[in-house]
Amino acid sequence: MKAEAFNRLIRDCWESISFVAFDGFQRMGRGVVALMKDRLPLEQCYIVYGEGETDPRTARLIAEYDPAWEVLVQYMRPEGSVITLRIRTSPDQRHPWQVWMYNRAGNEMR
Repeated sequence: MKAEAFNRLIRDCWESISFVAFDGFQRMGRGVVALMKDRLPLEQCYIVYGEGETDPRTARLIAEYDPAWEVLVQYMRPEGSVITLRIRTSPDQRHPWQVWMYNRAGNEMR
């Protein structure tokens, strides 16, 4: 996925990605939203890695990110390598905890 397409995806799907990230955190613990499988429903894209199952940089990001305000996203670069990014909620967006609470209360996502 090229950078422009990735940025558009994050912007256009922020609330869905945020919900999956925080819901996954609540149910399974710290993890990443893997945007590498075109055919998988987004809710099946949350991955929790066990100790030693990922590279040291990704393991550090998983240990350090703030699930209420940040999302870890993995995607495939055009050359075929996987990258993990730590994305903090921008000032004009609802953070993952807010999105999760809004949906948990039975409201539809905006």
